[in-house]
Amino acid sequence: MPQPHMVENDDDATVTIDGRIMSGFIAHEKPCVDCGSPSVFSLGHWSHFCAGCNCWINTHCGDPTCMFCRYRKKVPLAPILHG
Repeated sequence: MPQPHMVENDDDATVTIDGRIMSGFIAHEKPCVDCGSPSVFSLGHWSHFCAGCNCWINTHCGDPTCMFCRYRKKVPLAPILHG
């Protein structure tokens, strides 16, 4: 599986993953247990995910009103739909 190209921008706390910009940072200290690539910490969802496996590393917290989990998509890098 090819690993995505990730670039971290410390100036505005964003990560660009294959051209897609999101708030967060690359968390080298918490690699994915499946593929070994560094995880990304999503500031919008307050959770780690693996961009290579396109899966959340942290599970939902279980609180249906949680502002971080409530609108979290099933996969972190959901396909972009073009009109």
